[in-house]
Amino acid sequence: KKKVQIKGLECVETESKEDILRLVNQGSALRCTSVTGMNETSSRSHAVIQLQLEQGGRPTGLLSFIDLAGSEKGSDTGENEKKTRLEGAEIN
Repeated sequence: KKKVQIKGLECVETESKEDILRLVNQGSALRCTSVTGMNETSSRSHAVIQLQLEQGGRPTGLLSFIDLAGSEKGSDTGENEKKTRLEGAEIN
């Protein structure tokens, strides 16, 4: 069975919505962003959070939230910086 492996991925047990919000904020703070001609804080990295719901110690559901990095191309933004074009190509 093939599995996706992500370097630095962590599995963290939580007890409350505050725990989840803290983890989301922590992950958001680690994301890379930069300015483009279309967006002042364009994300330059993907983010994924999965919540496995359990009741009585048994899995009852799985929620996945995925935020893909901005895919602006330098030619689309009006700024033809080589760095922006290369980042757009490498992100995806």
